[in-house]
Amino acid sequence: MSEYQHPDLLNGVDPPPSVSGHRSLVALVWLRRVGLSLAVGLAVGALAFLAARGVGAAALFVQQQELLREVAGTLGGGIEGLASGDLRAARRQLQQMDAEYWRWSLLAGGAAAALAAALTFLRLDR
Repeated sequence: MSEYQHPDLLNGVDPPPSVSGHRSLVALVWLRRVGLSLAVGLAVGALAFLAARGVGAAALFVQQQELLREVAGTLGGGIEGLASGDLRAARRQLQQMDAEYWRWSLLAGGAAAALAAALTFLRLDR
């Protein structure tokens, strides 16, 4: 009989120690699997987040270099050049791009963490 079909469990009587001990062992093994899966998922998610942030930072760096060239050209034009350049709008655009890269990094890290945790749990379940 399995532990769920034990006659004492059906009658409301406390199960024998062997059945309750088996249940606690099963729960302990299951909690260990869940904990290990979450730890692996967290590690993989953190690595994916950092990798995505690195790619985003490189793309943002390229955009900042273009902005710096534009600023240098504007400053080379003297006072008249400053009036024609909208540096605040360019700075705001860079901040928006950084926020967008941050969101994509969080999404990539979260997706990688969830996938790694699920796959690890399934692998440990075998």
